[in-house]
Amino acid sequence: MAEMEARKLMWEKEDRQLEEGENMGNLTGGSVLGQIHLDMANYHEIQRFTKPDQEGYDKEAALFHLRHAADCGNLDAIITMARVALQLPHDVLTDLTMDESVDNTDIGLDYMHSVIYIFFFLIF
Repeated sequence: MAEMEARKLMWEKEDRQLEEGENMGNLTGGSVLGQIHLDMANYHEIQRFTKPDQEGYDKEAALFHLRHAADCGNLDAIITMARVALQLPHDVLTDLTMDESVDNTDIGLDYMHSVIYIFFFLIF
């Protein structure tokens, strides 16, 4: 929670200038916790936690881990969450979908905004 809160505070300060040479790991990447959550989502997809007599995997748990990976700043997870929420094709958790609703569209657009923000500061 502390890591996600710190990252949220950083995103709220969009108007600040990045100093030359500042580590972009502060905006995205550099989070071991985020990578672990993304790995957990992938493990759910490959049914690592599924009982032998059970069909499929726990999609709710996979989405939980994907969302937390995105909130920790993992770029792959941010892009995937945006694509899942906006009902676009995606490579991670390919069969995972979210209902089409205004709330989910807002979630997807928020994640896309994060991606645009990251690339803007990578370029400039």
